Amino acid sequence: MLHSGKNRVKFILVWIVIYGLSSCAPAKSTVTQAVITAYQIADVVINPRQPNQVVLLKIGQVLQVTPPRTNMEWQINYNPILLELLTPPDMIQAPGPEGWLFRAAASGEGQIVMTSMVSCPKPPCPLMPMRFQLSIQIK
Repeated sequence: MLHSGKNRVKFILVWIVIYGLSSCAPAKSTVTQAVITAYQIADVVINPRQPNQVVLLKIGQVLQVTPPRTNMEWQINYNPILLELLTPPDMIQAPGPEGWLFRAAASGEGQIVMTSMVSCPKPPCPLMPMRFQLSIQIK
Protein backbone atom coordinates (compact mmCIF):
# COMPACT_ATOMS: atom_id res chain seq x y z
CA MET A 1 0.00 0.00 0.00
CA LEU A 2 2.77 2.44 0.84
CA HIS A 3 4.37 1.86 -2.57
CA SER A 4 1.14 2.58 -4.50
CA GLY A 5 0.55 5.69 -2.42
CA LYS A 6 3.99 7.03 -3.36
CA ASN A 7 3.25 6.38 -7.04
CA ARG A 8 -0.05 8.20 -6.74
CA VAL A 9 1.69 11.21 -5.16
CA LYS A 10 4.33 11.18 -7.93
CA PHE A 11 1.59 11.03 -10.58
CA ILE A 12 -0.26 13.96 -9.02
CA LEU A 13 2.94 16.02 -8.78
CA VAL A 14 3.85 15.29 -12.40
CA TRP A 15 0.32 16.23 -13.48
CA ILE A 16 0.49 19.51 -11.53
CA VAL A 17 3.86 20.39 -13.10
CA ILE A 18 2.65 19.60 -16.64
CA TYR A 19 -0.61 21.49 -16.13
CA GLY A 20 1.26 24.44 -14.66
CA LEU A 21 3.75 24.57 -17.52
CA SER A 22 1.03 24.30 -20.14
CA SER A 23 -0.82 27.25 -18.65
CA CYS A 24 2.38 29.33 -18.95
CA ALA A 25 2.74 28.59 -22.67
CA PRO A 26 2.24 31.48 -25.10
CA ALA A 27 -1.15 31.75 -26.79
CA LYS A 28 0.23 30.56 -30.13
CA SER A 29 2.35 27.58 -29.18
CA THR A 30 4.15 25.48 -31.79
CA VAL A 31 1.93 22.50 -30.92
CA THR A 32 -1.21 24.49 -31.75
CA GLN A 33 0.35 25.73 -34.98
CA ALA A 34 1.27 22.18 -36.00
CA VAL A 35 -2.29 20.98 -35.42
CA ILE A 36 -3.73 23.88 -37.42
CA THR A 37 -1.27 23.18 -40.23
CA ALA A 38 -2.16 19.47 -40.27
CA TYR A 39 -5.89 20.15 -40.13
CA GLN A 40 -6.66 23.24 -42.11
CA ILE A 41 -9.95 24.99 -41.63
CA ALA A 42 -12.41 23.50 -44.10
CA ASP A 43 -14.54 25.61 -46.42
CA VAL A 44 -17.17 22.85 -46.64
CA VAL A 45 -17.95 20.16 -44.02
CA ILE A 46 -19.95 17.11 -45.10
CA ASN A 47 -21.44 14.18 -43.22
CA PRO A 48 -21.66 11.27 -45.69
CA ARG A 49 -24.59 9.73 -43.83
CA GLN A 50 -26.86 12.37 -45.36
CA PRO A 51 -28.16 10.69 -48.55
CA ASN A 52 -28.08 11.99 -52.12
CA GLN A 53 -25.61 14.81 -51.57
CA VAL A 54 -23.91 16.68 -54.35
CA VAL A 55 -21.00 18.67 -52.99
CA LEU A 56 -20.26 21.88 -54.92
CA LEU A 57 -16.70 23.19 -54.63
CA LYS A 58 -14.52 25.83 -56.23
CA ILE A 59 -10.92 25.08 -57.11
CA GLY A 60 -8.77 25.61 -54.01
CA GLN A 61 -11.55 25.06 -51.46
CA VAL A 62 -10.96 22.56 -48.65
CA LEU A 63 -13.56 19.85 -48.05
CA GLN A 64 -13.83 18.04 -44.71
CA VAL A 65 -15.66 14.71 -44.79
CA THR A 66 -16.51 13.43 -41.32
CA PRO A 67 -16.39 9.65 -41.00
CA PRO A 68 -19.74 7.85 -40.95
CA ARG A 69 -18.53 6.01 -37.83
CA THR A 70 -15.34 6.70 -35.89
CA ASN A 71 -14.83 3.21 -34.44
CA MET A 72 -14.07 1.61 -37.81
CA GLU A 73 -11.37 1.63 -40.45
CA TRP A 74 -12.19 2.88 -43.94
CA GLN A 75 -11.04 2.50 -47.50
CA ILE A 76 -11.31 5.79 -49.41
CA ASN A 77 -11.59 5.99 -53.20
CA TYR A 78 -11.50 9.32 -55.06
CA ASN A 79 -10.04 10.88 -58.19
CA PRO A 80 -6.62 12.33 -57.24
CA ILE A 81 -6.72 14.60 -60.30
CA LEU A 82 -9.83 16.35 -58.94
CA LEU A 83 -9.08 16.13 -55.22
CA GLU A 84 -5.82 16.44 -53.29
CA LEU A 85 -5.94 14.45 -50.05
CA LEU A 86 -4.62 16.59 -47.17
CA THR A 87 -5.11 13.99 -44.44
CA PRO A 88 -1.77 12.53 -43.25
CA PRO A 89 -1.12 9.07 -44.75
CA ASP A 90 -1.10 7.36 -41.35
CA MET A 91 -4.64 8.62 -40.65
CA ILE A 92 -6.38 7.67 -43.92
CA GLN A 93 -7.88 4.39 -42.71
CA ALA A 94 -8.83 5.71 -39.27
CA PRO A 95 -9.05 9.52 -39.40
CA GLY A 96 -10.76 10.07 -36.05
CA PRO A 97 -13.75 12.36 -35.59
CA GLU A 98 -12.13 15.11 -37.71
CA GLY A 99 -12.41 12.92 -40.79
CA TRP A 100 -10.65 13.45 -44.10
CA LEU A 101 -9.55 16.71 -45.69
CA PHE A 102 -9.44 17.25 -49.45
CA ARG A 103 -8.50 20.29 -51.54
CA ALA A 104 -10.33 20.81 -54.82
CA ALA A 105 -7.51 20.64 -57.37
CA ALA A 106 -9.20 20.70 -60.79
CA SER A 107 -12.61 21.33 -62.28
CA GLY A 108 -14.82 18.34 -63.05
CA GLU A 109 -17.16 15.82 -61.50
CA GLY A 110 -16.28 12.80 -59.41
CA GLN A 111 -17.04 10.82 -56.30
CA ILE A 112 -15.63 10.06 -52.90
CA VAL A 113 -16.48 6.50 -51.86
CA MET A 114 -15.97 5.35 -48.27
CA THR A 115 -16.15 1.60 -47.61
CA SER A 116 -15.78 0.17 -44.12
CA MET A 117 -13.05 -2.42 -43.70
CA VAL A 118 -14.56 -5.52 -42.11
CA SER A 119 -12.20 -8.05 -40.59
CA CYS A 120 -13.39 -11.61 -40.53
CA PRO A 121 -11.10 -14.12 -38.83
CA LYS A 122 -13.21 -17.11 -39.87
CA PRO A 123 -15.75 -17.15 -42.74
CA PRO A 124 -18.65 -16.92 -43.13
CA CYS A 125 -18.60 -13.28 -42.15
CA PRO A 126 -21.76 -11.98 -40.50
CA LEU A 127 -21.07 -8.32 -41.25
CA MET A 128 -21.35 -6.62 -44.60
CA PRO A 129 -19.19 -3.55 -45.21
CA MET A 130 -20.86 -0.15 -45.09
CA ARG A 131 -20.52 2.03 -48.20
CA PHE A 132 -21.08 5.75 -48.51
CA GLN A 133 -20.75 7.81 -51.66
CA LEU A 134 -20.53 11.56 -52.22
CA SER A 135 -20.86 13.21 -55.62
CA ILE A 136 -18.45 16.10 -56.13
CA GLN A 137 -18.68 18.97 -58.63
CA ILE A 138 -15.73 21.33 -58.84
CA LYS A 139 -15.88 24.58 -60.83
